[in-house]
Amino acid sequence: MQYKFFATESKIIDLITFPECLRFSEKKSRDLDIDYYNDYILEDTFEYYEALATKLKPFEKEINRFYFSNLSMPVMLTKLNSFFGYDSVDSYLNKLKSLTEDELLRSFLSKIYASITENDKILHAEDIYDDVTKYMNDKNKQIDLLEQLDANDEEKWKISSLLRQPKTMTNEWISLIETLIPLFENEYRLKESKIIEFGKFVEKKLNDSNGDALPTMTDNLLNKKLLPSGNILISFINSYALEINTSDKTPYLRWGIDVEDFLELIQNAKENELKDRVLLFKNLGDKTRYEVIKLIAQGATSAKEIATTLNVSQATISYHLNNLISSKLLILERDNSKYSHKINFDILESAYKSMIADFTPNQIK
Repeated sequence: MQYKFFATESKIIDLITFPECLRFSEKKSRDLDIDYYNDYILEDTFEYYEALATKLKPFEKEINRFYFSNLSMPVMLTKLNSFFGYDSVDSYLNKLKSLTEDELLRSFLSKIYASITENDKILHAEDIYDDVTKYMNDKNKQIDLLEQLDANDEEKWKISSLLRQPKTMTNEWISLIETLIPLFENEYRLKESKIIEFGKFVEKKLNDSNGDALPTMTDNLLNKKLLPSGNILISFINSYALEINTSDKTPYLRWGIDVEDFLELIQNAKENELKDRVLLFKNLGDKTRYEVIKLIAQGATSAKEIATTLNVSQATISYHLNNLISSKLLILERDNSKYSHKINFDILESAYKSMIADFTPNQIK
């Protein structure tokens, strides 16, 4: 596989997800609920993104119309309208402006359908084209589809607005993005050289090693078998995230610009493995996460299936799965175009043996 860093595409996806920074404090408290991770994120980083949220505050009402849950406007649009292959932000936005009512509706319905049927992990969005066609001209079927979505009533109402007026809503969203471009450019200008430098570094490192450097670069969170393509994006919006996207027309790996520093701090701290064990047992001590692991052991393969069994939202289960992967209790594996979670029995056995050693009197020093 050939790996390639896409600078313009990195900028485009950062721009259209830029409004999500408004909810940084909320997102931080949700994603970083384990104190273990807070130790490795610099206070300057928290302050930077909280300052961004403050700058976006005047646009809060408009942003909340289009950014919510896991099906925000960019997610719905990029399902069938890839931002790859454009030479500028403006050229991509102009492409979106040129889309017809039906083209936009199909993209929205495709994302909703994929989310419900769990086909979001397939490599080619075109595979669900025929399935979505039956919803295109039937409002009742669209309502039925929307009712199956794992979202609250307010979110469903917002999504229904997109389905009723796809062209109008898209144009209004583009208008919001264009209003925010000057603010975004001010921030991006400060990060651009670092983004490009880091993107070229990742591209070279992966190509020189034929992808074998990926486990070392990601603290064993990723390996090359997990990647659906060699497309690499670098983000300053999700600066601590590693995102594998297989649901869009063009799959990619989106790599946060601060991930390397974040993982380096964690790796250095592993000289004291006690923190790792405490993190593992904290995860096992959470009843819902424990039940999630049990269900995976019993053969559950999807977040939707686990959510139904435990009577919680799919978003909640996805959140717990991400934490279980971060703590190495679960391993992400890929078979063709499907991803699955496997229990990491090696780390469980190692943690158990280390715990016994810790609690054995003659082992205490």
